[in-house]
Amino acid sequence: MGASHEEQQISAIGMLVTITAVQVVASFTVLATPAALPAANLLPGMQSGFLALHTSIIFGLGGVTSLMMGNVLSLMNGLRASQLCMGLAVFGMALTVSGTWWLMLCGAVFIGLSYGMPAAAAAQVFAQVEFGRRRNMVFSVRQSGVPAGGALAGFLVAPAAAYLGWHWAISFVACVPLVLIFVLGRVETRFRPAGSGNTGAKPAAPPMSAVAVLRTVPSYLPLYGVG
Repeated sequence: MGASHEEQQISAIGMLVTITAVQVVASFTVLATPAALPAANLLPGMQSGFLALHTSIIFGLGGVTSLMMGNVLSLMNGLRASQLCMGLAVFGMALTVSGTWWLMLCGAVFIGLSYGMPAAAAAQVFAQVEFGRRRNMVFSVRQSGVPAGGALAGFLVAPAAAYLGWHWAISFVACVPLVLIFVLGRVETRFRPAGSGNTGAKPAAPPMSAVAVLRTVPSYLPLYGVG
């Protein structure tokens, strides 16, 4: 028996909240380092352009990841891609906590790879959810997560860095996507795609799918004049 209208509506709202949270957290992690370090005044000896380079790496790689998402989503569903997005963010923030400038820039690489993933992953998930007449609105709600994440970084991370220290502030930020990874796992087990008689989402990719994703990189290199 199909789900009732009330059950579908609850499922749709829950999915919208979850996917919007992914976008909020992705933006939150992007702006956490620029918000934390100046507030804590812990940049002696670093080049004045360090944060500019850090931000450029994130947004530059975010654009590259966006181009690759078609291949990524052929290997895993949107919820698993969102988990991968959050996992990359956790790893990037963990490198940032080190305080070593080159590890922080390596962390920016992983955060940038993470930042390019939520939009395409959300579109794939939303295509399987019955929103009815509200479908146009859900994309606007999800996109609102971009400024919301930035606002949270300024509102929470900067004061936390000033009062608790920037290591604690960044550690807190790293825990947020970690929690969301488990939330997404729970959502996936309960998700019922619209029009499907199954009780699960699209089957997950095999364990080696991450390697397969990396193998798609060479096919994009000519776009950047490489190879």
